[in-house]
Amino acid sequence: MGVNLSGTAPTTPGAPGGILQAIRDAVESVGGIGEALANGLNGIISGIVDMVLGRYDGDIPALVDGQLELNERFELLGTSAYCAAYMYNNLRLGPGRNRALPFDSQIGPNNDAELVQVSRPHPEATNPSTVLSEWCIRLDRAGLWHANASFVHAGDGFDRAQGEIVVLKPDLTPYSYTTLPAPRAHADGGTVSDVNVGVPVSLSKFFVTPAPGYYVQVRWKFNVLVGIRTVKGGARLSQFSVVQWSDDIENAATSDDPGGTIDDTA
Repeated sequence: MGVNLSGTAPTTPGAPGGILQAIRDAVESVGGIGEALANGLNGIISGIVDMVLGRYDGDIPALVDGQLELNERFELLGTSAYCAAYMYNNLRLGPGRNRALPFDSQIGPNNDAELVQVSRPHPEATNPSTVLSEWCIRLDRAGLWHANASFVHAGDGFDRAQGEIVVLKPDLTPYSYTTLPAPRAHADGGTVSDVNVGVPVSLSKFFVTPAPGYYVQVRWKFNVLVGIRTVKGGARLSQFSVVQWSDDIENAATSDDPGGTIDDTA
C-alpha cells in the first residue's frame, strides 16, 4: 500500500487529505492549546501581580509577603556574645606571685561582654587584705560560655607554675577554676619579644553562668624562692577571648575537683 503525501486523495480510511493534512490539523490543534495555556498563564500572572499590589478583588485573598514580618526580628539570628583582648605590656613577676594577667587591650568589637577593671581583696596575696586592681571580661548574659587564653613567659628557672582561667561571681568571689601546670623550665632569658624563647601556656574552659554579671580572668602562679619571670605582651604572644554558645543554663553545676577514681589497674 502506498502513502499519499499530496494532501488530495486519502490513502487510509478516515484520514481525508492524507498524512500532511493530518499533521497540519494536529499542529493547529496544538497551537490552539498553546494559545489557551498562554492566555491562562497570563491571567494567573496578572492575578498574582494584583494580589501583591493589593488591588485584587477576586475570591482568593491577597497574598502577604511573610518576609516582611521578619523585619527587625534580630533575636531570631541568635547573635552570640563575645569579647577578645591581649596584653599591651609585658608583666614582670617576682618570686611567689599569683596574679591576674593584664589583658587590657580589646581586639575587635564586643557584644554583651566587656573588658573591665575591678578591685578586690586578694585571698592568695601575702597580706589577704591587700586590694589589687585586676583586668577581667564581664559577661552580660547567662548561659554556656567558652573562654580561651594563651601566653608565653620567660626568665629565671622556677620550681612550679600554673596557668588558670578563673570565673568570678558578681561579688568577685571565685565561682569556678580551670588550672593547668606549666612545664618546668630552666633559665631561658632572651629578649621579651623573642618568639624562640619562653614557655607557652594554653588554656581553655567551658562553663555556665546562671545569671549576667559574672567575670572571667586569666591568672598565672609563679612559685620560686629567687628569680623573675616575664609574661610577654603584644597580640602575637598573648590572647584572651570569651564566646557565648547558648543562653541555656542547664547543667550549670560542675565540680572543679574529681569525685573519685575509676580504677582500671587490675
